[in-house]
Amino acid sequence: MTIEDEIKDGLFNMTQEPVGDSTPFEEEAPEQPYGDFKEETVPPKKQTARVKGDDVLSYLALGAGTLLVNKRIDPPVGRCLQLEAPLIGVQIDKVIAGTFIDKLLQPLFSKGEMLEELGAVLALPIFVAMIERKPEWTPLLIEPLGQALGKVLEDTAPLIRKKKTSQRRYARSMSDISDAFDIPRGADPIDAILKGFIFQDTFEQETEEPVAESVS
Repeated sequence: MTIEDEIKDGLFNMTQEPVGDSTPFEEEAPEQPYGDFKEETVPPKKQTARVKGDDVLSYLALGAGTLLVNKRIDPPVGRCLQLEAPLIGVQIDKVIAGTFIDKLLQPLFSKGEMLEELGAVLALPIFVAMIERKPEWTPLLIEPLGQALGKVLEDTAPLIRKKKTSQRRYARSMSDISDAFDIPRGADPIDAILKGFIFQDTFEQETEEPVAESVS
């Protein structure tokens, strides 16, 4: 075989596809996720303590009784509700505790203190009007009237204290402004600044007397 034939034979063998592959086929391994991921579990919600609703229910019973009396729908039943309102609240609260009705009313019961304050504000004029029209009801209503008045005064006292503090601070500020602008004592500094400084041109023109023309 000549050299030329050997070259041709080698090129021919290089272009032929291999009959078989001695390397066994290996399946690709599944891709592993990056890091160790665990399924997240939602922690159970903490159960909040049950709020008793006897106070709220008592106010509702009292309001219903007052409505029956004032609207002349059924005054005797209304007075019974007014009389039994505290006991009604306690008994109903015991009956509904743990039921689906209790779960529905829990948001309302949690606002019991707020409703108590509102109830006192509304109850005070109602009790006064009832006693004014029916003086014979005074022994029955004088105690809840006093309780409502006490609650109103308790809630009003901080507001009065805050208002007086604000008034004293305002008075000191106005005194300092009067000294700074040489405003006479007793004069209103706000009025003096508006008329004598900010709108001084306007007020000067209003106070000027017109000059009469001389007749020749």
